Order: sequence, then structure tokens, then C-alpha cells
Amino acid sequence: MRKRIEMTHYEDGTVKVEAFGFEGESCMNATKEIEALLGRVDSQTLKSEFYETNKATAYDATKLCG
Repeated sequence: MRKRIEMTHYEDGTVKVEAFGFEGESCMNATKEIEALLGRVDSQTLKSEFYETNKATAYDATKLCG
């Protein structure tokens, strides 16, 4: 699977960042800079694929500051 990061912006300032095609914690490393630019992370949910070897996807919900 090709690696990609999708971002969805909502009217309330919430941003959903989702990584596809990454293995293990590499999805978290790939989205770390995006999260830092957007602001604080309100919640983070790891999909079941995150815990499987050689397959992982992370879901990060980030809310913009001020």
C-alpha cells in the first residue's frame, strides 16, 4: 500500500489527520510535524492495524489553537 496522509478540516476548527500505509509507530512519526503545526492534540485513537506487525495506521484528531 502506498503511504499517504489525509487531513479533514471541520468548521469548528477540528482537524482529523489519518495515516495510511505506514508500519508500526512510523505513522505517528509521519504525522508528528503536522500535529505540531496545527496545535494541541485533543484525542488520539489508534486503529487495530497499529498493533499488527508490518501493518499500521493511526488516527489523530487535532484541534487548532486560538
